[in-house]
Amino acid sequence: MNLIILLILFVANENGNRDDWFPPYCKMSPKKIAAPKTIQDCITQLDTVLTVEVKEHFRKQNEQIASIEIMKTIGEDFVITWQLDFYSGSGGYGFSSKSKSEDLLNALKIVGVKHHHLILKIVFNCLYKKLNEIPFDINIEVQNVKNEYDPLLVREGLGNFYQSDLNIEAFEDSIITSFRFKDLGIGDTVGTCYHEKVRNSLFYLTGVIDSINYVDQKILVRTIDISSNLRYRNVLINKRSLVSGDTITVRFGDWYKKNEYEFDYNYSKKQVMPEWQRYLKQKFGN
Repeated sequence: MNLIILLILFVANENGNRDDWFPPYCKMSPKKIAAPKTIQDCITQLDTVLTVEVKEHFRKQNEQIASIEIMKTIGEDFVITWQLDFYSGSGGYGFSSKSKSEDLLNALKIVGVKHHHLILKIVFNCLYKKLNEIPFDINIEVQNVKNEYDPLLVREGLGNFYQSDLNIEAFEDSIITSFRFKDLGIGDTVGTCYHEKVRNSLFYLTGVIDSINYVDQKILVRTIDISSNLRYRNVLINKRSLVSGDTITVRFGDWYKKNEYEFDYNYSKKQVMPEWQRYLKQKFGN
């Protein structure tokens, strides 16, 4: 009997712990988040629930980049818990799905905003201005997002919403790449993690920038190190075999500048290194 009681207490305690668990980027349980009725309600909830570290990093970023980066990592959790997506399912990652935010969704429908990504973009744009004490008008923010994103949207429907998502992702990736590209210079050390399909091998490529094409966002890279998990000394890219010392022209999007770090919004961690950066530090120690 005593054993049964202990097991019951253990299970109850474990369930209680799970109920109290919340994602590292939240300073309180997301179960306390309710379906918002207005954009201002969304802003207030985010300002309340996000950790100081997340808000501080978000606040210090370039205004155009800030909302894109945070939405790519933790945005979907808020889409789910607020049910901003008409096709969303049950909650995830510690969030319990609330009733739909009918008041908010209906109000935004009237002004022509239906896609969940646009709703969240408006919210984070406003939050950024609030944290930086920049005056803002929600109606103006709504119109600005519509002007920027409406050309990316296609006719409603589950399949077409997915195509809209792809269009938005490509558009925002191009903005981030352009922002990163401006920081490049001749002689910078750059690298990437590359999967060669022909031999099913993973490569770390390291090189130095010899020239920059600012119009097409391409760089001429002189390779200085090629490392393969299968110990190949050459890498096949676009049917061309490269060895250390060869040059190649590539688009910058999948490459990183040395000591270019990322912020992990999920875990409120600074200086998260891309996979190539970790390899570089392990091999060269700097």
